[in-house]
Amino acid sequence: MRMQTARDLGALLRERRLLFGWTQQELADRCGASKRWIVGVEAAKPGAEVGLVLRAIAALDQEVSVRSRPHATADELASFLEEIDRTEP
Repeated sequence: MRMQTARDLGALLRERRLLFGWTQQELADRCGASKRWIVGVEAAKPGAEVGLVLRAIAALDQEVSVRSRPHATADELASFLEEIDRTEP
């Protein structure tokens, strides 16, 4: 799954959590977060700590990979970041 927004990340975490058959509280316990935090990430609310996001991803047996976009210009990257800002709640 290609993730470009916080909403994409929240959807992935929810999908994997449900695949594992875990409640939000079970995932929270497994990654050292609160249930409220899990609810917020799944709803794409701003303010989620990156470290907790990475622990939640690891708890769901996923990994994060970052690739460069070799043909992206500075203007394309700026446009991409503006689009992300517009889609964030």
